[in-house]
Amino acid sequence: MKLFYIIHIDGKEYRGTVENAKSETKGTLCCSEYEILIDEGISAALCEEKEERLQASKCWIVVRNRSKKTVRISKLSVGICTEPMKGTLHYFSSSWGKEFVPHDIPIPEQFGIGTLMGRSSQEYSPWIGLESGRENYSLALGWSGNWSCDLKNREGVLELAVGIQEEGFFSDLQPKRDFSGAPVYLAYSAKSLDEASRFTRNYFIKYSSVIKAEQVDALPVTYNTWWCYEDRFINEAVCVENAGYAAEAGITNFVLDAGWFGLPNPEFNWFGKRGDWETENTIDFPSGLVQLGKAVTESGIAFGIWCEIEGIGERAELHQSHPELVARRDGKSLGYLCMANPATRKWAMKVIDRLVMQYQARWIKFDFNVSPGLGCDDASHGHGAGDGLYWHYQGYYQFLRDVRQKYPNLWIENCGSGGMRNDLGILSCAHFAYMSDHDYVDNHFQCLWGAASFIHPALCYQFTQSECISDHNGIFDPIGDDIAATKLDFYLRASLLSTCGFSYRFKNWKPEWLERLKHYVAFFRKFSKKYILLGDMYRLTGQALRGGKGDRWQAYQYLAEDDTAYVFVFRLKGGEQKRTIFLQGLQEERLYDITFEDCEYRITRTGKSFMEDGIDFSDLPEEGSEILKVKPGI
Repeated sequence: MKLFYIIHIDGKEYRGTVENAKSETKGTLCCSEYEILIDEGISAALCEEKEERLQASKCWIVVRNRSKKTVRISKLSVGICTEPMKGTLHYFSSSWGKEFVPHDIPIPEQFGIGTLMGRSSQEYSPWIGLESGRENYSLALGWSGNWSCDLKNREGVLELAVGIQEEGFFSDLQPKRDFSGAPVYLAYSAKSLDEASRFTRNYFIKYSSVIKAEQVDALPVTYNTWWCYEDRFINEAVCVENAGYAAEAGITNFVLDAGWFGLPNPEFNWFGKRGDWETENTIDFPSGLVQLGKAVTESGIAFGIWCEIEGIGERAELHQSHPELVARRDGKSLGYLCMANPATRKWAMKVIDRLVMQYQARWIKFDFNVSPGLGCDDASHGHGAGDGLYWHYQGYYQFLRDVRQKYPNLWIENCGSGGMRNDLGILSCAHFAYMSDHDYVDNHFQCLWGAASFIHPALCYQFTQSECISDHNGIFDPIGDDIAATKLDFYLRASLLSTCGFSYRFKNWKPEWLERLKHYVAFFRKFSKKYILLGDMYRLTGQALRGGKGDRWQAYQYLAEDDTAYVFVFRLKGGEQKRTIFLQGLQEERLYDITFEDCEYRITRTGKSFMEDGIDFSDLPEEGSEILKVKPGI
């Protein structure tokens, strides 16, 4: 396999592989720069930061203009070149509430996907997997805007590259300037595509994620107001009430979702008033957000808040007070603020200052309910007619970095109408990626399994089966008087597989349910750093799918550096009565002792036996679960 590139400059295509490089070692990374000659005074470099142990790297192209003329860049893609492959090509389509729909096809002679919606995972997830018996590749694009994938598998060669979508994009590079393309995270495994995906996840969490293990004791657990109240029933009293229950359960962060600003009526509601963040909803929050933040904080839980900092509603006064901030195409508003404009970032930071300093926010959920399309073409914002979306995202990334630098103790959640903007570009600037607006078990497992193809589970932020007042979850009140203890455990345990949150009207909960929640929150706080953040996650089953489809058993193994592990097993509705689960990553000749959370059953066998013979499950009910603790035997 060789690194492969496609570059378009001044309408001419340059494509090929790279060989000779200038390299240096930086810690555990080998940093290489492969020179690509374009024209006199114009060159490109394919940059690679690679860790050999993981067989994973981050690659990107830099075009350098040292000529006396301006040149036009219209495509920069990075990928791999190898022998023709027979096997399976894997990818995911994506839309609102239907994230991570799998597609598995024989590797074709030619293939291409991408998006022109302006959000990275709207239409397709920015990841491609190639699987065969002899080689397996994972390619994940670190970019939040429009992108494309190009595959050719004929004429004695396979070429696969991903990068910024060329349709509607061009950037005029002036003399003595450089231009960087979007990074691509590449991983290779001779064993399996799942291993290549694990290499991608572990590379990113180690070298690119903003979460640093040495700075946290555990991953956070949140309460969010949206599902059980939305904007219709949220108010000051229910926030303070649920914050108290959440704090008692050990939940670390309370997040007030949309509905806290604007007016609670259909004409001037929060959606139409986005951008007017100083306009508080004093009808539902009569004491104001300063007092609410204080009251929540005093209850023993950190306050957090939702904010669509890029969005601007049709009714927002910001249109009149700061029209120069609005992203426009052909003179018409696109419904968002152009972050390429330094004035926009300055204005946005003042908003964050108020949320953090006055409201005491320690968590901000940054949403983005807009599809920018090709993006802004207003040259007054400091970009050209063809690269407004590129510079918007570069500006947004910089804004997020500035926020983190100014407020290092602030958690940043990335959301885009649910999971419409989840990629490794934005996750290099934000802590967590919110997976989906839909919040039920099948969707939860489908998204977690799919996201693990390239997103580390510590960065996947999910809710499992919340109480809700809209019908998209299928169950309005999952925790009812008739709920069995095994089913309550099933819901709560499913939340523990990644960074998680809960959304319920806790005043309706029985004391024993709250105690069970408290138990699992405490378990997660002890478990999450060692096993999720620092450990290896293995998908032990196939992907569950919405509507009762896909694999109706779900099992995930979290293996720590000390060779201990936890295994979570779930039988979904429609799952067969008996299932054998095969563990992974154990040392073949070593003895392991496995205990079960729900019974006194205990097994001691070799790692080889657990991996080849597996563990039989035959007595789990539908919507039942089990947690296994794996320890090396003495």
